[in-house]
Parts: sequence; structure tokens; C-alpha cells
Amino acid sequence: MRTISAALAICAALATSAYAQPAAPAKRARVTAAPPKILGFVRQTLKRGAAAAYAGIEASIALRYHQARIPLYWVCLQSSNSPEDILYLNVYDNPNGPDRAAATYQSMVPKHQDLVRLQQRLQALNAAPPTTSVTARRDEFVYSSKRDVGLATMGALRVTVFHVKAGHEGDFVDAAQMGRAVPWLLYEDTASPTFFLVVPLRTPSDRRDAGLPRGLRQVKGIYTADKPVVYVLRPAMSHAPPEYVAANARLRKTP
Repeated sequence: MRTISAALAICAALATSAYAQPAAPAKRARVTAAPPKILGFVRQTLKRGAAAAYAGIEASIALRYHQARIPLYWVCLQSSNSPEDILYLNVYDNPNGPDRAAATYQSMVPKHQDLVRLQQRLQALNAAPPTTSVTARRDEFVYSSKRDVGLATMGALRVTVFHVKAGHEGDFVDAAQMGRAVPWLLYEDTASPTFFLVVPLRTPSDRRDAGLPRGLRQVKGIYTADKPVVYVLRPAMSHAPPEYVAANARLRKTP
């Protein structure tokens, strides 16, 4: 994993929708919203007992971004088993998104000293620096729309991280394919042979499609997999992209 850049580390997580299409009506977005081409995974481990304080500060930061109309966005989730395990999703439409988000941060956020102070307080609750993976969606997989739930409309997300032996990335992708629309999304780290298998869920207790793709069970010698983690959506701690807000009423904030 690469350590997140200084600008993004201060903010904890950023996502920009500067390249996104205009937000669609909620009903339409639930059916047609395409998964992002580039997805940033930012994982933060908190100090023991710091989760409640962290949540309060992060909620204040998210609301302040909304009020100040700062065009930087993130979706925040928290492990259902460990409140000290925080996951941010950063959504981009092209590989230049992270750099442009950092530039926007540097040009806008320092003008709001209240935000700078809040972010310093947030950073003090971290057990270690956050880590990030910038990943690209594997287009071989067609996400099933039958479940009527996606990254924009989910209530939780199951994440399984696979560390693939170098040179076997193609074998891994081939084994994961089912030959039909699937209920998961596969993202590949742009800096290492690491893959993220993500399943958007309606609720944290949604157990459908909990197993691994059948083909992956037959090629276990080419990868190691972390234990799957179910993360719960935290709307108050998110400053979601406009198209996500349009699709998911839980993500809306009052001015």
C-alpha cells in the first residue's frame, strides 16, 4: 500500500466529481448509475476508544464542506465489527482525478481555517497514517442491476482484498469471471497486483452473494486473500458526490 499524499492525509479522504455527469433523478440513478472507473480506497485505523470522537469531528467536517460548497467528496464507511476501522471511498471518472482533487484541496481548504483546525483534531485520533489504493475497475465484469443496489445506493459494503502473485493477474481475473452479470465489482490497484472485490449491500446483515466466485476457489495457489470485511455506510461522516446524494436520500445534508 502507498501512503496517501500529504494533502489528502490531512483531509482523511477526498473524492471529486468534477468529471461526473449531472446528477440523475433518484429513481433513474438507482437503475442506471454506472460504477466509477477509478475508485480510491482509503483505510484509517483509529486509536482505541477514539471512534465516537472521530465520528463527531468528521461529521462536522462533512457538514462544513457542504456549507462552504467545496467540490471535494468522499463516502465514509465503518467496520461492522471494529469501530476503529474506517474506510473512505473516493470516486473518480478518470486517472487524473486524485491529482486534481489534491490541487482543489490546496487552493480552497486553507481559506477555511475552521476546517484546517477540525482536520488537525481528526488526524490526532489516528493510530497510524492512512493508507490508500487507487484502483481501476475491471471492465470484464458487468455489474448486475437486478439487485437495485450499487455504490451510490448501498447501506453497507463487503470488501475482500486479494494479493495476487506477480504475473498471475490475468489468471486471477479469468478465474473470477462468471460469464454473466455478477453482483460484485472488481477493482485492480494501479501500483501493485492487488484486487478489491466489493459487493454493495442493502444492509450490513445482507448475506447474499457472500461466497467467493467459484473460479477463484480453483486457483488458490496464485493469491492470498484478506478476511472479508463488511463496512456500514456512515452518511453523517460522508460528503458524497452529488449524483450519490440524488440517488440516496440518506446522504443528503441540510445547509
